[in-house]
Parts: sequence; C-alpha cells; structure tokens
Amino acid sequence: MPKLHTRRLPYHIATNAEKAIFYVTLGIDLINVFLIAFAIIHRSYLPIKCKQVFLTSGIAIGSMVFSVSFSLADGMVGFYGIGRHCFFWVGWMLTCCGLGIFLSFMNMRLVVYYRVFITRKTYRSKRCDLRLFVLHWWPLVVFWLPAFIIVTIGQLLPETQTARIVIADDGTLAYKYNYPYLSAAYTYFAVMIIIAWAMYFRMRSVAKAFNEFRMAVWTLSLFTLLLVLNIGIMVPNGMSQLWGRVMLAFCNTILLNSYTWLILGKPIFGHMFRRKEMLRDHLETMYTDGIVAQQAHMRNLHKQLYGVEDSSMALDRTSQEQQAYSRHLDLSSD
Repeated sequence: MPKLHTRRLPYHIATNAEKAIFYVTLGIDLINVFLIAFAIIHRSYLPIKCKQVFLTSGIAIGSMVFSVSFSLADGMVGFYGIGRHCFFWVGWMLTCCGLGIFLSFMNMRLVVYYRVFITRKTYRSKRCDLRLFVLHWWPLVVFWLPAFIIVTIGQLLPETQTARIVIADDGTLAYKYNYPYLSAAYTYFAVMIIIAWAMYFRMRSVAKAFNEFRMAVWTLSLFTLLLVLNIGIMVPNGMSQLWGRVMLAFCNTILLNSYTWLILGKPIFGHMFRRKEMLRDHLETMYTDGIVAQQAHMRNLHKQLYGVEDSSMALDRTSQEQQAYSRHLDLSSD
C-alpha cells in the first residue's frame, strides 16, 4: 500500500462523534426501506399508485445508496473492514448504483411528463407488448449507461488513476482520489441535471397547470442544490476535514430523503389514518386535471402522470375501496 505525505494531503481521521453521526444518518436513510415496502405492498391504493411507485422507488433506492456510500467513501467510520474496499464504494456503489440510479429514475419521471405534454406518445399498453415496453423504458437505460461506463473504465484502469487507499506518514489510512475520475462522475451529474432542467422548461408552459407536475421544480431544485453543495465542499478539499464530511452527510441525508418523504409520505399517511378522505381529495384533484386536459385537447393522456391508463378501471377500483372502507367503519362502530 503506497505511502502519502501528510503535507500534501492533510486528513483528519474520523472521531467517535463522527461515527455516531454516520449511524444517525444511516438510520434516517433506512426509513426509506419502510416507505418503499409500504408503497409496493399497497400500490393498488389509488393515491399511492398515482405517485408512480416504480419510478419513485428507484429514486428512493438510488438516493439511499448514494447517501450511505458517500459517507463510507468519505471515511466517516474509518477505512478499516468494509471501508478498505475503496473503488467498490467510490465506483460501483456511489457512482453506478447511487448517483446513476437516482438520476436515471429522476429523469425518466420527467420523460413521462414530457411524453404526456409534448410528444403525446406514452408507449403504454395494458397488453404484454415487448416492443412498447422497450420504447417506453429505453431512456432509463440510456440515462444510467454513462455511469456504468465510467465505473467500468475506472475498474480497468490502474488504481493510481481512479481511487485508492493510502497510508499517511502518521500511519492513518485515507482515500486518495484522482481528479480526472471525479471530474467524469461530477460531469455526468451536471449533464443529467441540465437535461432535466431542459425538459422542465420545454414543457413548463403546458404542464404548469397540472397538480402532479408541480413537484417537478421541487425535485430539480433539490438535486441541483445537492450538486452545488458537493462540488462546493469538494473543491477546497473539505471532504478530508471533519466539518466537510459532517456537513455533506447531513445535507445528503436531508435533501435526498426529503424528496421521498414528500412524494410518498402524504399518501402513506392517508392510507394509514384517513383513507376515505385521501381518496376523495385525490379524485377531486384528478377531476380538476381532467378539465384542464380537455381544454388542452389532451384527451386522457394526462392520466399517465398518475400511472393510470384506464380511468374507468381506476375509478371502479377506488369506488370498491371506498365501499369496503365504509363497511369497515360501520362494523367498527357496531
């Protein structure tokens, strides 16, 4: 293992307080597991289904992996044990499975909006059609592929050109990153954000009246702020300092998780505590969006925003759920 002079790269080793902060943020990140599992199990409940559970779960999983692996790659728990696998955390987990997944699913969600509002072609069908399946999901693969290519090339290169673990003069361990590799990862991050903003502004004039679309600007603002914070702390070498690692850990955890909680939190809370009222409010929202869609001559394409292809089927299922819930309340009162 190569030695590194501390004069060239001073590194403040993790303290017990920093390790405690890591486990706190880890616990916050793992809340997403409950939200994702609950949303998948109860995905037939219309307010949850309309949040496009598959895409939202992909963003949540990628965000969780990114947040945890970023803290491990920063050395918040030291570089021993699992922390010694440098490129695994920096490359495969942080870049490919974290950054690549949540950015790809975020942009795929915007692609769904773009197809509804601009191209008016959604490539969705109730039939099992492989061609339509490929036409619908190919952007997701294209968005993720650059992250996979960056990591694959990095894996083939010598570790001196990507990321490696080194021993400082005082015997402590640290990660040393090669800036061209980091630049490639952050360039990918920036390009994905630019593509997302371009799609947003292209369809904003048409889509801004729809309730479900209003989350798009919040989503883009969160991830843009995340990019700015990470670059802003990385440039002055803040990741080797205690303050930089702690600040990034909290910022990543809060920004990434707030998106998932904002999207899934309300319908999950409604399913648990006010199911009937939530269904009624959601149907009113869909009805309002339906009026706007008719004025824009969109037919029923706007229902793709909610992941609902057949409005009558969705309304029938909702009516059945309301009746079942009412019977449950009547039995409980007796």
